[in-house]
Amino acid sequence: MVKREIIGIKPEASLIEAIEVMRKHDISCVVAQENGKPLGILTERGLVGHLASNGRTLPKKTMREVMSTPVTTINEDSYVYEALQILVTQNIRHLVVVDDRGFSVGVLTLSNLIQGVGDDLLVEFQPVERYMKQIVTRQTRRQPYCSFGTGNAE
Repeated sequence: MVKREIIGIKPEASLIEAIEVMRKHDISCVVAQENGKPLGILTERGLVGHLASNGRTLPKKTMREVMSTPVTTINEDSYVYEALQILVTQNIRHLVVVDDRGFSVGVLTLSNLIQGVGDDLLVEFQPVERYMKQIVTRQTRRQPYCSFGTGNAE
C-alpha cells in the first residue's frame, strides 16, 4: 500500500525539474528532502493551484517556492485508520511515511489506501448515496463550472 521508493528532489531544484521527475516516474507528487528528511511536497493538485495563480512566472520558480510545507507525515508503525483520519481531516491526498528518526521511507496516497483496503470495505454493501455529497448546484452560462457543496440547490 505504501510506495516504499521515495522519489525525492532537492528544495533548490527548479519546478520544471520537479514536473519532469513526476512525469518520468508517473507519480502524483514529489517530496523535497534534505539529508533524507522531508521538507515539503509538490502534488498535482498543488501544481494546478500554482498554475492558476502564477502561470507565467511558474517556470522560474524553485521547489522551495511552491512546495507545501510543512509536509504532513505519519509514522510507518501507524494504523491505516490513523492515516485515513489525517487524509480526511486535512483534506489531503498524500502522506509522507517516516521512520522513528523522521527519515522518509515511503508515500501513502489516498488512492493507494482505497485500493489496498477496498476489498475489505466492500464486504458490507452500502448505497453510494450514503457517501456522496447531497447538493449539486446547477451550471449557468455565467458560471462555467459546477460547485458541489452542502447548501440548497437552485
